[in-house]
Amino acid sequence: MPLSGSAGGSYLGDLSVPVLGVDRVVEVKHRRAGFRQIYKWLADRDILIVRADRAEPLVVLPLKLAGEILSAAERSNR
Repeated sequence: MPLSGSAGGSYLGDLSVPVLGVDRVVEVKHRRAGFRQIYKWLADRDILIVRADRAEPLVVLPLKLAGEILSAAERSNR
């Protein structure tokens, strides 16, 4: 469901995705020449974990793998 993150309120992100019964807010970013370093770090790897100083670690993975993980979690939750 497309939303507008700039609208605020209940429209915090670009997408709302139900995951294990909870609607998750998703932000989508696209840059023509951006994020190159992330793709380099992920080359020949499945998952990347990044962290800035004093910040919570983030997990970066290909969308296809994320979908597989979410599908498996949904199936096991039934």
